[in-house]
Amino acid sequence: MVHWQHLVIKYRWVFVLIFLVPASIVSRLYSTIRSWLVFQLLRNPSLHSRRVSHVQRQVREWNSKGRGKQLMCTARPGWQAMSIKVGRYKSTHWNIDVDLHHVLEVDESKRLVRVEPMVTMGQLTATLNPLGWTVPVVPELDDLTVGETPFCSSLGLPDLLARDVRLRGCGTCHVHTIPIYGDICTL
Repeated sequence: MVHWQHLVIKYRWVFVLIFLVPASIVSRLYSTIRSWLVFQLLRNPSLHSRRVSHVQRQVREWNSKGRGKQLMCTARPGWQAMSIKVGRYKSTHWNIDVDLHHVLEVDESKRLVRVEPMVTMGQLTATLNPLGWTVPVVPELDDLTVGETPFCSSLGLPDLLARDVRLRGCGTCHVHTIPIYGDICTL
């Protein structure tokens, strides 16, 4: 083994301490502040229909430009995906901006929370914990979105955007309704 390789392996903790730990702290701080600002400033449920209309407009544009020529995918960057697979298809597919990452409503009397599909488990937990509530299953990954969790299959699918770009499905447009539980642990 070359001498410098031995040093890199033996003293990798220096690299971690000097570069990776500060980068992790800055990244987490940015993510937390951004989530808080989005929640405080854009939580208005009346904006939900506008965001869904934005997605519909993009799909209509894709339809009008000849849908058979290019496949469609979300514009979510690869680094935000919960996969180790590199999403090379993002550069060749028609990207749709799905800006649906808001907690819309917490209904404590009905024990339900309404969220859009791109809400992360971290956002959901941070919203519900101060109220003394939690969801039935809390995945360990804070960056996992509600749309990627078992909630989609076990609690029913949200409305689907049909080929003719009309909303079809179970009632409320592109919203997951998740049961919440309280008083699980009292101090």
